[in-house]
This record gives sequence, C-alpha cells and structure tokens, in this order.
Amino acid sequence: MTVQELYAAIGNYEEAKKRLMNDKLIAKFVVKFPADPSYGQLMEAWEKEDSDGIFRAAHTLKGVSANLALSSLFEPVNQITEAYRSGQEERRAEVDMSALIREIQMKYQDTVGAIREFEKTL
Repeated sequence: MTVQELYAAIGNYEEAKKRLMNDKLIAKFVVKFPADPSYGQLMEAWEKEDSDGIFRAAHTLKGVSANLALSSLFEPVNQITEAYRSGQEERRAEVDMSALIREIQMKYQDTVGAIREFEKTL
C-alpha cells in the first residue's frame, strides 16, 4: 500500500504532502498516530462526563488530525471540540453528542485500521 492509497481511505494526501513535504515523512509520522493518547483521553473524559477533559482531549486530537491531514477523523473531532469550547453549552444542547462520539469512534477505528494495514507494507 502506498501513502497515497492510505490517504485515499483516511485523509487528504495533498494536504499531508504540503505539511510534511514527502511520502517518507508522511509515513514516518502517520504510523505514530495510533500511539497518541488523546483518543483514549477523550473516551475516558466522555465516560466521566468531564466537559473540560472532553474539550482538552478533543482539541489535542483535532490538532494531531489536522497536522497529519486525517480529514475523515478531523471533521467530527472538530465539531465536538467547538461544542465543548467554554461558553458553548447551548450549542452542545443542539447537537447529539452521543452520535458525534460514535462517529468519532468509528472514524478513529477506520483510521487506525488503515494505518495498521499500511504499516505492514513498510
């Protein structure tokens, strides 16, 4: 599997290439993504109903997703980050947060699964 094939499933290859310049660097950093703790921290904060923790973990995951151009995951993580930003309680009430968390879980699993498959080809 090539980096381009990986990104066809999980993100925006052109954006990743703009940020990281070449396929070798993209590969080097994208395979480290599954070890990033922010997804686990988000799920833990969600279970504890810790609004501050949800925001912090989602904001971190959003940044990592943006830097790696993981657009399929970035979009729902960005939505939850903005909903849990201070002063956005009304916005949270308008959005089905449970559905958004389920979407993040699904996109995260898809992303990590594709990265693991890519890793096997290195």
